[in-house]
Amino acid sequence: MSNEKKYDANLKGLIDIDPNVWGRFLASRLGMTATEFEALKPEDHQFAVIESDVSTSLQTDKLFRPSHETKRLIHLELEASRESGLPQRVHTYNVLAARHHKAIVRSVVLLLRRESKLKDVTGEYIVRDETVPLPKPGERDPGLIHYFQYHVICLWELSLDELIPFGLTLLPLALLTREGKASVEATYQKAEDELRKSNISDKMEVDLIAMMMNIGGLVHDERTLRNLYMSIGNILEESWVFQD
Repeated sequence: MSNEKKYDANLKGLIDIDPNVWGRFLASRLGMTATEFEALKPEDHQFAVIESDVSTSLQTDKLFRPSHETKRLIHLELEASRESGLPQRVHTYNVLAARHHKAIVRSVVLLLRRESKLKDVTGEYIVRDETVPLPKPGERDPGLIHYFQYHVICLWELSLDELIPFGLTLLPLALLTREGKASVEATYQKAEDELRKSNISDKMEVDLIAMMMNIGGLVHDERTLRNLYMSIGNILEESWVFQD
């Protein structure tokens, strides 16, 4: 399995451990308040991952649905590469998901590293017929074909403290955050301390730490991670994350 596929598999597996954690995090970034979830309290916002079978040939990364709702979805795309055409792809997935599930779909692009931020990833996807003159201010644009908004989260701009309140399964992203870039060791220790304070099993703790190390390879060089691994590697050997 290639490194890119391993990262992808680990991230999607991470979401599947507790979709509610990721769903509440994404909802908070979209400004979706409790009133949009049948007045539920934040801790009661239960999210289920829907199989992303919106097309036999096109699949979204993840779709989340608030509990007790059938007409509202959150669509998540995880992006680590510099793949062109991302806004158009997100728009396509949004339309397909909305049509397939007959729901309102809010799309979020989670950029995992700075290199994945291309100039056209602005949060807007606009298509217009350039042969049609631009309208005067305040007038309708007769050349506008598509106007689509999506939310962009740049992980390297976030603090680890912005992830911690939502739950443990966001902690493996720690080394990709702002602190992770500044100090790998200190950020790892902070994330590990949060895991140690929880009541999860030893096996789950080890697996989440292993995921953190693996996902950290997206932005940190091999030497940096090797040094960190040498200090904790003995606890990771049995984790499924490092099994071929």
